[in-house]
Amino acid sequence: MFDRPARMPARSRVEVVPCARMPWNAPATFTYRSAAASLAPGTWVRIPFRRTTITGVITGNAPRHTTSAFIKDIDAALPRVPLPRATLTFILDAASRTCNHPSRFLPSSSLFPASIDARPRAPSRASVSRPPRLLWWSSHETQENELLDRTRAHLHGTHLILVPTLARAHELHTLLAAHGYSPLLVAHARRIQEKKELFRIVLDNAPFLIIGTRSSLFLPFSRLDAVTIDEEEHWAYRQERPPPRYHARTLALALATLHRADTLLLTPSPSLVAFHYWHAEKTHPALATRRAIEIIDRTSFNAFKDPLAPRLLDLISSATAQKSVTLILTDTQGYAPLLQCGDCRYSFRCVQCAHILTAESPHAKDLACNRCGYREIIPPFCPVCSGARLRHAGFGPSRMIEYLLLHDIDARKYMHEHHPAAHGCFVGTIDQDFSRLIAGSRIICAHIDPLLARPAFTASERALHTLMRLSCAVSSGTLFVQTAVPDHPVLAALGGSADAFYRNEIALREKFNYPPFSTLIRIALPVKKKAGDRAHALYETLLPRVTPLGFAPLPSSHVYRRRTRALIFTLRYPHPVIPSRLWDRCAAILKDHLPADTIIDTEPESI
Repeated sequence: MFDRPARMPARSRVEVVPCARMPWNAPATFTYRSAAASLAPGTWVRIPFRRTTITGVITGNAPRHTTSAFIKDIDAALPRVPLPRATLTFILDAASRTCNHPSRFLPSSSLFPASIDARPRAPSRASVSRPPRLLWWSSHETQENELLDRTRAHLHGTHLILVPTLARAHELHTLLAAHGYSPLLVAHARRIQEKKELFRIVLDNAPFLIIGTRSSLFLPFSRLDAVTIDEEEHWAYRQERPPPRYHARTLALALATLHRADTLLLTPSPSLVAFHYWHAEKTHPALATRRAIEIIDRTSFNAFKDPLAPRLLDLISSATAQKSVTLILTDTQGYAPLLQCGDCRYSFRCVQCAHILTAESPHAKDLACNRCGYREIIPPFCPVCSGARLRHAGFGPSRMIEYLLLHDIDARKYMHEHHPAAHGCFVGTIDQDFSRLIAGSRIICAHIDPLLARPAFTASERALHTLMRLSCAVSSGTLFVQTAVPDHPVLAALGGSADAFYRNEIALREKFNYPPFSTLIRIALPVKKKAGDRAHALYETLLPRVTPLGFAPLPSSHVYRRRTRALIFTLRYPHPVIPSRLWDRCAAILKDHLPADTIIDTEPESI
C-alpha cells in the first residue's frame, strides 16, 4: 500500500493561470503548492507545466478541500509588477462571459521584463456607479467638440478613449495634441522601453489620458475614472481572428462598471443594442442637419452594361475637369462579382459553400470563392444550357476603372497612402478608410444591394452604419447611392427617418426573439475527413444536456471556412442576460463535450 501524501494547509495552495496559449476548454486555473505564504493574487511566478517551465499569475488561494493528487511546487516568484486585483477580476470575468481561456488576455497585461519602478496603488472609485450615456452625433465637428470637452472635464483623472482602428487612434492623438493635451497612444507593436513607461504611468495611479484599440482594455489599471467609446457601432470592435473572440464594446462597459467609471458612447448611428437601452432611459441624442444625399434608382438604366447612371457620369467628368475629388465605392473586390450565362442567366457558385464565384481579372482562366478559397476553371460552355455566351456581370473596382477610362475619365484605384491634397477620381471598396480624401468630395456608392441583402439578421443595421458614416463624413459634398430598391428602410433612415427605422427593427427583433431580447451563442464544430459523422454525434449528445438549462437550438448547417468544413449551430437563450450560475453550467457542458478546435462566438452577427 502506498502512503497518501501529507495534507498541506490550504493557505499554501494557490490557483495559477499559466501565461500560454491554452485552448478554450482547458481549466481556467491550475493548483500549485507555494512555499512562501506571502504570495498575493496578481503575483507573477515561474511554474513547471508539462515538460517545460513557463510563467503564470496567481489568482488566489485554492479551495479549502483536501486532495490526494500530486501538486507541483511553484518554481520561483518573478520580479514583475503584480497585477492589480481589479485587472485580475476583469480578465477572469471577460474569459468567462466570452467562453475563452484567461491566458489569451494576459499578454496585453504583462510586461517582459517588468523591472520598472512602480507599485500598484489602492484604487479610488466613485461612490455611485452612473449608467452609460449615448451621444448620437451627425457631424465630425460635434464629435470633436464632445471629445475635447470630455478630455477637459477628466483632465485630473484616468481617462480611457477606446477607438476602433489604429488609424483613428493616430487621428485622435493628433487632434488632442494640437489642443495642448498629451495623450498616451497604445499600439499593438511597441518597443520594450515604451511599454515600460506606459505601464509605469498606468500603475502609478496618476492622472493620464490614454487612446487605444481593443488591447488597451487589458492594461493593468489601478483606477479608471472615465471611459469613452468612440464610434461604438464600428465593426472593428469585434475580435475574431486570432482568438480570443469578443466584442470590445461589451468588455469596455464591464470594465467601466467594475471601476464605477463615467461612460460615454459616441456614434453617428447607434447599434440596436445601444439604441434599445438609450430608448429605455429616455435620453435625447444631439442631432444636427444631415448632409445632401441623393438616391438613384438602378432600374431606370441597364446596370449590367453601364454601372453608373448617365447623370453621374456627367458629374464625374465635370468634377475631374475642376480638379475635385470623387470617390466611387463598390461592395465587391476584384474584377467582376459573378460570371453569368447570357442565355439562361445561370450564375456560377461555389460547390462547397454556395457563395458566388468571382473573377480576379478580365483575362482570368479560373473563378475564385472569396469565402472558402475554392477555385474552378472557367468552362467554355454553360453547364445548364450549353450556351457559349458567358459574360462577366457586375463591376468590381478593376472593371469600374476600365469602364471610366473608356469614357475618358482618368480614374485610379484608391490607396491609403494618397496625399490629402490629391484630386481626381478614385475607385475603391466600401469598407476602406477614406478619411484622408473624404472632406469636400463627392461620394458615389455604385452598387449597395448585396450589402442590404446579406444573409444575417444584422444586415440592415450594418448597412445603415456604413452609409451613415459616409454621409456624416461628407462636409461640403454629396452622397449618391445607387440601388434597385430605393424604398428600402435603410435608405429611408439615411434620408432622415432614423428613429422610425430603429423602432421597426427593434419591434421585429422582439417579435422573432433576437438580440437585444435574447442571447445567441454560435458554435462552429470543424468536421474532419476521417471523422465521418462525429460532429453530428457530438451535436446530438450536447443538445439533451443544454436544452434543460433554457437554451433552444436554431437550425444547423454546414459551412466552409478557409477550406475547412464546419457544422454551424446556434443556441438561443430567451433573455438578454444569462444568470451567472446557469452560464457556468452551460460553459462546463460545452467544455466537456466539444473539442478544442471548436469556435464559439457569444455575440454573433448571424446564425
